[in-house]
Amino acid sequence: MAFKYYRQKKKLFYNWLLSYMLILSVPVITSGIVYLESAGIVKGEINRANESMLDQVKYQVDGRLNDIEQIGNQIAFNKGVQAALLVKGTFERNHQMNIYNILRDLEVKKSANGFIDDVYIFFKNTETVLDNQAQMDVKTFYRYFYDNKYMDYESWLEFLNQNSNVLALLYRTRENKTVEKIIAFAKPIRFLSKPLGIPPGTVVQIIDVSKYEEILENMKWEAESGIFIINDEDRVLVSTGIEIPSLQYDLLQKERDVFEDTIQGKNYTISYVSSTFTDWKYVTMMPSRVFWEKVEYIRKLTLYGVAVCIILGGFIAYFFSRMNYNPINKIIGILDKKGMLSFGDQYDEYGFILQAINSSMDEKEKITQRLEQQNNVLRTNSLVRILRGSIDYAMPVEEVLMSYNVRFNSDYFAVLLLYIDDFSDFFKQDVIMDMESTVKLVKFTIRNVVEELLNRSHIGYIVEIDDMLACIVNFKEGNQGKRIQEIVEITKEAQSFIRQNFKIYFTASISDINKGIEGVSSAYRQAVGTMECKMMLENRTIIRYEDVQSPEKMYNYPADIEEKLINYIKTGDFARASGLLEECFINDFTDKPSSIEVLKGLMFGIIVSIQKNVDKSFVSTLMEEQQPYKRLQSCKTIIKMKEETIHLLEVVCRYCKEYNDNGQNQLSKDIIDFIEKKYQDVNLSISMIGKQFNMTPPYISKLYKDQTGSRLLDSINSVRLENAKRLLSQGRLSIREIAGKTGFTNSSVFIRTFKKYEGITPGRYKEI
Repeated sequence: MAFKYYRQKKKLFYNWLLSYMLILSVPVITSGIVYLESAGIVKGEINRANESMLDQVKYQVDGRLNDIEQIGNQIAFNKGVQAALLVKGTFERNHQMNIYNILRDLEVKKSANGFIDDVYIFFKNTETVLDNQAQMDVKTFYRYFYDNKYMDYESWLEFLNQNSNVLALLYRTRENKTVEKIIAFAKPIRFLSKPLGIPPGTVVQIIDVSKYEEILENMKWEAESGIFIINDEDRVLVSTGIEIPSLQYDLLQKERDVFEDTIQGKNYTISYVSSTFTDWKYVTMMPSRVFWEKVEYIRKLTLYGVAVCIILGGFIAYFFSRMNYNPINKIIGILDKKGMLSFGDQYDEYGFILQAINSSMDEKEKITQRLEQQNNVLRTNSLVRILRGSIDYAMPVEEVLMSYNVRFNSDYFAVLLLYIDDFSDFFKQDVIMDMESTVKLVKFTIRNVVEELLNRSHIGYIVEIDDMLACIVNFKEGNQGKRIQEIVEITKEAQSFIRQNFKIYFTASISDINKGIEGVSSAYRQAVGTMECKMMLENRTIIRYEDVQSPEKMYNYPADIEEKLINYIKTGDFARASGLLEECFINDFTDKPSSIEVLKGLMFGIIVSIQKNVDKSFVSTLMEEQQPYKRLQSCKTIIKMKEETIHLLEVVCRYCKEYNDNGQNQLSKDIIDFIEKKYQDVNLSISMIGKQFNMTPPYISKLYKDQTGSRLLDSINSVRLENAKRLLSQGRLSIREIAGKTGFTNSSVFIRTFKKYEGITPGRYKEI
């Protein structure tokens, strides 16, 4: 019973110890899995290395054999050889010059290929053999070179009288009477005028076996392995490495394979690949123990690691369990002594601490809620009176506000007024709530989001007043000229977040900056007056007090923007074209409200640009069908006018895209694809593009401009700058690094080009 009670009191300690041990089991189990996988990987890698080596052997040997066959063809088609085939009986005096030329040609052919040790021609009609040194009859040639115990005269004649190409293993007698193994390639010679029938001669090339042995030796990567070349007679033609075991050709029927076999009582791993030139097989053999030596090393290393992990890890687990448990044990002792709760059998350590904390927190929360309710009512009343200007400034206003936890850091104030336009999609249809509760929840949502965003940079307090939400904004010290714009950006972020996540739409008006708490009421009146002008830009927008004071301005539609827009239209890129139009709209009409007539000037200018630069026949049809001027004149709001212009833009881009997809501008599309692939290359230029498409730089530049309306150099810079802006927006790389990643030779060129096309420096763009 006592032990059970002790275990109950020490439950947390044992839980921690068990948790650490379970964590310790992860590397142990992982080590076992790694061992099993490593064994397979080691074996697979060795097999892949063998296969790669055999492919190299096959490539080199087959290539040399193919070269030898080509030399044989050249000899067979030689005019002198063809003439000698016609001679019957013996070669006469008048044939000697031809014989001399043949011998000289044989010497040249032998010297041309380092893998040919000797070459000779057998003429059947004259029973004569010509090698690169002399002429002799067949029997004399046999006695001098091939008379040994491995091949009789009849077998040698049979080899010479083949009707097709033969690659055979022979034995040749050297001058010192020693016999050496050779590989001979025999090619029958036929009359060019009579390609059928029995061939009247044979050209034989003796292959230098030592060259192939050298190839195999250079390819071998494992000292205990061996590489062999065998033919369909189970004869090993060339070998290197370990002692050659008996290996049957019948076991190597596939094109390539890897298998294990026991040969002469030893286990081997055998890999082979078939020659594409002849019936040879290229084989590598490795004792199987080579695999398992490496696997055994991994197994021992794994076992030692597991043992160290268990011993050392167990000690560390116990140590940290004790170290972590001691503070908990002290806390329990303190709580038990205070008499808040009694630590008995019904609690473990966490349960006891949690119950004690809950009891304290419940009591504190009740007190805090009562105080907060009273404080909120008083604070809201004070802020409303400040907005209305009905507070007595003779009293210490700041001290009163501080008692309600309202603190201001400076004497500069503005009022942000929020008018709720629509929240019909705030709830799903299956959610039932009365209108009063819904409105409260909507206002609560807006208040929390706006206050949180404002308080990142400044101080803001929101109260309800006249069916709207009014936020008193107190600016912190800093650049005073940017304060209103900062509030605009914060409000935009709030509108976007609330619209996307809660389907709530509201209009915001922002007052001018006023000094002192007494100026808050003036700021409120400015915001109310500004809100009355919200119909100028329709609902769901942001209006500043200074905008209402000077609503007129000229639109900004520079030549470079017009050129970009026309380029996007000609390529059918509606997404970029509409994005550029949106950018013009934001720059010219969002920051300050403008009259409808000013906006019409911009929109008509865009239509004129389309008329000047797009296919005339299409524009004529477009004007008749769409009536863009008439439709724009009938628009009463900025939003409607922008929608009409975007619709017109979409129609034109769709036509241009269909026109391009028909293949008429395929070259320009290929050039753009090439630029997007190579824009990081500092050597990318008009000359490089001309070389890629086999055109001169002036011609491809003119052709590109005719198809797209843009200069080729401008397109290169445009692609580079678009990627540069993407990297600048990410904010992780320096200006110098971005210049290197977008193909500019240095940061100075990058900055100069960026400012030329974008109007600002990269550093300024990065800050924005």
